[in-house]
Amino acid sequence: MKRETTEAAFKVDVHGGQDAGVQGGQKHLKKQQYQQQRGRRRTAAFTGRCFECGERGHKRSERSKKKQGGAGDQFVFAVAAAASKSSSWLLDSGASSHMTHDRNDFVRYKALDSRVDVFVADGGRLPVHGVGDVELQLQCGRTAVATDVLHVPALNRKLLSVPALTAKGAEVEFKGAGCEIKMSGVCVAQGRRENKLYRIEFGGQEHAMAVQAAGSTVKTTRPLELVHTDVVGPMETKSKGGARYGLVLVDEWSRFVVIYLLKTKSQVLQSVKAYKSEMEATTGERLRCLRSDNGSEYISKAFATFYSSSGIKHQTSAPYSPQQNGLAECANRSLVEMARSMLQYQHMSKEWWGEALKTAAYTVNRLTNTARKDTTPYELLCKRRPNVAHMRVFGARGFVHVDNAKRSKWDAKAHRCVFLGYAEGSKAYCVWDANDDRVVVSRSVVLDERAPPAYIDTRQPSSFLQHSGIDVHEDDVHDRMPQHPRAPTPTRDAMDVDDQPDEDMEAVDNNGVILEEDVLMEPPAGANVEGDRVCKLQRSIYALKQSGAVWHKTIASALAEMKFESCKSCKSDTCVFVRRTQPPVFLALYVDDIIVCASTDETASEIKAQLGSRFAVKDLGHARVVLGVQVQYDQAAGKLLLNQPQYIERLIARCGLEAAHTVMCPAVAGQESDVNSPPTDERRFRALVGALQYIAHCTRPDIASSVGMIAQHAEQPRQAHLAAALRIVKFLKGTTHDGIVYARDKGSQPIAYSDASWPSDVSTRRSTTGLFISMCGAPVVYRSKRQATVALSTAEAEYIALAACAQDVLWLRALLGELGIAVPNPTTIRIDNTAAISMAQHHGYQSRAKHIDLRHHFVRETIKNGHIKLEHVATENQLADFLTKPLAAPRLRALRERAGIGRVHGAGRAD
Repeated sequence: MKRETTEAAFKVDVHGGQDAGVQGGQKHLKKQQYQQQRGRRRTAAFTGRCFECGERGHKRSERSKKKQGGAGDQFVFAVAAAASKSSSWLLDSGASSHMTHDRNDFVRYKALDSRVDVFVADGGRLPVHGVGDVELQLQCGRTAVATDVLHVPALNRKLLSVPALTAKGAEVEFKGAGCEIKMSGVCVAQGRRENKLYRIEFGGQEHAMAVQAAGSTVKTTRPLELVHTDVVGPMETKSKGGARYGLVLVDEWSRFVVIYLLKTKSQVLQSVKAYKSEMEATTGERLRCLRSDNGSEYISKAFATFYSSSGIKHQTSAPYSPQQNGLAECANRSLVEMARSMLQYQHMSKEWWGEALKTAAYTVNRLTNTARKDTTPYELLCKRRPNVAHMRVFGARGFVHVDNAKRSKWDAKAHRCVFLGYAEGSKAYCVWDANDDRVVVSRSVVLDERAPPAYIDTRQPSSFLQHSGIDVHEDDVHDRMPQHPRAPTPTRDAMDVDDQPDEDMEAVDNNGVILEEDVLMEPPAGANVEGDRVCKLQRSIYALKQSGAVWHKTIASALAEMKFESCKSCKSDTCVFVRRTQPPVFLALYVDDIIVCASTDETASEIKAQLGSRFAVKDLGHARVVLGVQVQYDQAAGKLLLNQPQYIERLIARCGLEAAHTVMCPAVAGQESDVNSPPTDERRFRALVGALQYIAHCTRPDIASSVGMIAQHAEQPRQAHLAAALRIVKFLKGTTHDGIVYARDKGSQPIAYSDASWPSDVSTRRSTTGLFISMCGAPVVYRSKRQATVALSTAEAEYIALAACAQDVLWLRALLGELGIAVPNPTTIRIDNTAAISMAQHHGYQSRAKHIDLRHHFVRETIKNGHIKLEHVATENQLADFLTKPLAAPRLRALRERAGIGRVHGAGRAD
């Protein structure tokens, strides 16, 4: 059997002639000899009887020394000629090379042509007959090869050179009662101190004696000739099936690993019997030897009866010597490490450790290892190559099919599941059925094996997305790269502009984005590419840093060629295009989703045909769903509704709130979350908050403030925060079909509202900004955001919110101007705080406002230039009030109706 070897620490150089020798201990030897001669001159011979044996001529203390041997005698015995020789190795700090007297130790040997001597401590010389490699059985189960070992037949001890070990990177640590040899911090050999000498038994003296007594050989040549076993546990958490232990069995010849889950150690014998029957039937060989530790589960009377009746030899390691059962110990560690990593990667609880261990063993058996680098344990044992096409990612989420016999006509055909491993004895998967809370075996499983979404810095992405390098262009600034909007504000603007008589809005989806520049990448794993060649990317891939910029450049160039001579990209938003004809045509772009707003169907069809001639696009017809937002028309009433009923219904089902009661408001005014409540699942909470943020940003400004409050606790969520998030879902359940309603008769000129709550955040004492800009009676821009600094007064908080509102007003004015929509000066911003209005309109010295950051004072210049004007509004008419704090149900209902949030009864697509 080919063994794993560890050679680096045992490779030494041959030192010939005067350079090789054992120099240590010479002074110590002379001192001992001098003391012995001095003692003989001063002490007369003892003629009495020994108290221990009764013989004359020596004392009891002298008898003990005679048994043990004096230190000086042992030293001389170790380095000089003697009557007998030993097979053990001595760790010698004075030896310049490894040396042995036994020719049979060498696995490779070369006789020396010239004379080479080794000097010993007494001044004598010992001839070196040859040099070669010696194989040593380490106590961890591996085999090490010591190279360039000197063959000195006259030595009576085998010497392991400390300088030779340390020169090759090993660490030798001497302790009071023993010593250790370590490689990379891992102990590979241990020794014990005897008579001031450090003796090492490679593989363990007790282990060697046990193997010899059992008639076993060191190397195995067939399956089941020697099986190593050990019990791992008890685990701190019971498995889903109630197990607390794991029984690991490793076949030494093939390294095939089998693991059984046990509730108690009394089940070890039953599992070993099952292993014997199964493996003997698989291999056609008989289990000959079982090696274990001295655990009580292996040395019981029942086990002894089993050994004798089955003809199995049992080997045990020495007490407190787990390294003698190193193969099983190493397998335990490897499997536990793999299982822990799988659970952590999928954020699964500890109760699934048993399934993770079994999946780890299943995987290890189908991988090569250091002992068998050219084949796998499965292939060695079963005589055929393993098929890995069916293997899946542990913990992957998916769906498992429900058999017809187990469901009624209207029941779901599939349940959500989690992959747990592979069924024993059948070609099927083990999955956890989330609906029934049980583990089932099925072959009809669909899994999503993608990694969980995570934050990825596009300036330095992970290697599996794109290799290192700032490759958009080396001199490009990241912030200047064209970025698609994070909120659908421009899309709402385009739809709002399109809300005119006889207007038509069409949707187009691009099926493939063509890459317009060369991108080189390293060959993927498994591809056979010669030399240092790289791959040229033919088409762009999502998540490449080039993709967004290249696609935007490509589509902009194509639009310029499609007889859009007067079409140019808006400076206020690079993803909105306009053709300045009469009437104008608008085009909104969000990645590869395109919205065409034209006055007639013929114009829209012409533009879509031109796009289809250049790109592989799919004509979706009249826009009904855009970016997950449902679009509904009521031509008779002149209204346009944007809502998300399907998305909200899926969220309700995901939260399990189908039967829950609805609430009248998303949050309770004045209620604070309990920070001392128990923690909750971070992953579930963040997913819920992300879904609510998407709804709030697209069509539901009435929940924006409540979602912003719970989003602040995404790092360490608690049960109280989860309850607050579920309350928002209950509010959405009662208003599923509500959304933003634009009315043709409400006027297209923008009107802004600015408000702030002081201080709304109890923990940080920061205020919340609420701004609301409406067109056609409904919001096109709205925001609810906590302010970056602490405001010292209500007026200061309102003034900071006003500056933020002025920024969005200026941006919207610029966008509408580029779309060809005249916006008269100035745009009105309504605010309910007279002190803030006074600070904005009067430029004189104000002692209470001198500390305010200069960036907020630009609102004064904006007023001076005539772009905006401020108008005081009563608090009950402040439409941005629900964006700053929770409100009571009657107040929220009134503001929702005035802000254009509701539903259009009987709305649909009017063709």
